[in-house]
Amino acid sequence: MRSDDAARWNAAFAVCRIAGKKEAAEALSLLIGALSDEDPASVQAAARMLAGLGAGAAPAVPALTAALANGNPTVRWLAASALGGIGPAAKAAIPALEKLLSDENRTVRSAAEQALREIGK
Repeated sequence: MRSDDAARWNAAFAVCRIAGKKEAAEALSLLIGALSDEDPASVQAAARMLAGLGAGAAPAVPALTAALANGNPTVRWLAASALGGIGPAAKAAIPALEKLLSDENRTVRSAAEQALREIGK
């Protein structure tokens, strides 16, 4: 991950936590965009930050759901965790999370199970 990206995403995370609605929406958009970055470390950082926002990350559900299909197990695990943290607003991700119940990675499977519980499935 490039250091300027990390600084920008950390700032976006802080803005999401403390700013007004307009600024938070813009910062959230930056984090959502980072989920489609080619650098796995960048995607992981964005997913971690979105997980820290809980229900406030609900606009990220489509991008996080897409990240569940990423080839990197850490990305899948973090995306599942973030979706679980969003809670019931992440119901659209249930089919994709259910597919992860048979993932080859035990940590990913566990995160998917937890996310499904948190979403209310």
